[in-house]
This record gives sequence, C-alpha cells and structure tokens, in this order.
Amino acid sequence: MRLSRRQLFCAAAAASAFGADTPIMDTHVHFYDPQRPGGVPWPSPKETVLYRRAMPSDYQALSKARVIIVEASKLFSDNQWILDLAAKHPFVGGCVGNLDPSDAAFAQQVATFAGNPKFLGIRLGTNRAQEHFDKLKPLEDAGLALDLIGNAEMFPLAARLSDRYPKLRMILDHLPLGKPEASINELRDRKNVYAKVSWILRKADDKLENHLEALDEVWSVFGENRVVYGCNWPVSDLVVPYTKIQETAIAYFRKKPLQKYLIDNSRAIYRWGR
Repeated sequence: MRLSRRQLFCAAAAASAFGADTPIMDTHVHFYDPQRPGGVPWPSPKETVLYRRAMPSDYQALSKARVIIVEASKLFSDNQWILDLAAKHPFVGGCVGNLDPSDAAFAQQVATFAGNPKFLGIRLGTNRAQEHFDKLKPLEDAGLALDLIGNAEMFPLAARLSDRYPKLRMILDHLPLGKPEASINELRDRKNVYAKVSWILRKADDKLENHLEALDEVWSVFGENRVVYGCNWPVSDLVVPYTKIQETAIAYFRKKPLQKYLIDNSRAIYRWGR
C-alpha cells in the first residue's frame, strides 16, 4: 500500500509529537489478506474501504509501534494463521484469538494454544460471552485474557464475570463509547478488568474535545494502571487515517503516565513477552 505525501507528513508529525523512540504497543490491529487461498470470512467484498490487503508490512508503513493482533475471523484455522504471522514478524507481540466456548473441544483448544507464548487470549462479543458465561474457566486456568466487545452492556457483564472468575483478566475494547455511562462505575474496584481506549474518533469530522467527558470518566474508573492503547486498524480507516487515531490518543494522555498507557499496562494485562 503506497502512502500519499500527506500520510507520510502525518506519520512524521506524529512521531515528532511524542518522540520517535517512545515505545508503543498497539493492542488492537487486524491482519488479513482477501487474496489468500480461500479468501477471508471478513471483511465482505461489499466493504470497499476494508476489503483490501491489511498485513504486517502495510501496518509498518504507517507506524513503528509493536502490535497485538486481534483475530476477527471465526475460522478456527485462522488462530494458527495469526500465530504464524507473529512468528515471522518480531514486532508482533502476541495474538488474541477467536475460539468458540460452545465447542466441545474448547478447553483442549485453550490448553493447546496457551502453550504458545504469543497466544494471549480470546475475544468475545457480549452476546456470546453472556451465552457462554459458565464456560470460561479454561481461560482463567490457563492465565489467558478475555477481550470483550460491545456497547454499554459490557460493563455489568464484566462485573458479573469478575465475580465468577476473579483471576480472569478482561479488557473492554473500543472505549470510550461516545458518552459517559453510569454502569461503568461498577468496575472501579475490579482490578482484573481493564479499558482499551482504542477508537476515540467515531466520524470524519470528529474532535477530541467531543469525548473529553467520556475519556475523563474512563480514566477516573480504571486509573493509570488499567488503561491501554489500541487503534482498531484498519477499521479505523473508515473514519480517519491511522496517524490521526494515534495523535488523538497521545494528545489526551500526554499529561498522564504516557508510557503506562502506551506499553507498560499492556504487558501487565496481556502478559506478552512471557
């Protein structure tokens, strides 16, 4: 993917804004290639912005950050596919897989993948997590993490999961949701629940100022040790270029413990590099 002159300028500006040597772990990227044999189950060819190659070299043209791959495909074989990518690319710190807790082999699958230090956990939408609430013990036992994706229903669900699985580390993806949510306060003292501020801007003409109240709420509830950076690339391209996503996050967290947000907390949460 060739970058335009404007994209190259933005990338340089973003690097100079907070130091080119600042370590970053981008905890939410998707890699896929529609041209691979068999194609991909997501995205659909109808999604013209996303239906393109999005691979490690394409990301590295945009950012010097390390990454955690979050697998969006429901194909079981694609868990190994992203692990193979991670093995080939040292800048990939790890992978969040996509396993089905309703599968009779779920516990064995978790145990097998947990043997690979690059396999950090799985992702579930809130509906699936609700449906399989009683089947997540293998994740807790294996020391893996659970990414939750959804709307405000994530907050009470995460509180219930925290009660049931007190040693299971949970990450709530794509916060803030756009406005303050009272139910988020249930998570203030639940130290095994974390926030991923991974998609602040939600439309092309959006501004950081529109989200300050919601961001302040996330910071108040989760604090400096339980908030991590992510971008949701290439889905973020539906809104603004990658560099704008990164610049916006840095602008908010610059006066806070920035290194914790950019890298340190992600290591504690996902245990990458173990």
